Amino acid sequence: MPDQVEAVRRLLAIGPQTPEALASHFKRKPTKSITQVLAALQILGQATTDNDHWRLT
Repeated sequence: MPDQVEAVRRLLAIGPQTPEALASHFKRKPTKSITQVLAALQILGQATTDNDHWRLT
């Protein structure tokens, strides 16, 4: 999971993205686990969402 968190952070550094867009960068398109990573990043104050588009804070 740490690799997935780092990958999501790198992708969000490019710009705001939906969970589906983020998941498309992975082999199995793990939308559920991407959503969990995004929620964790939000709790830690590292990401925010606006209309299902996530971005780094």
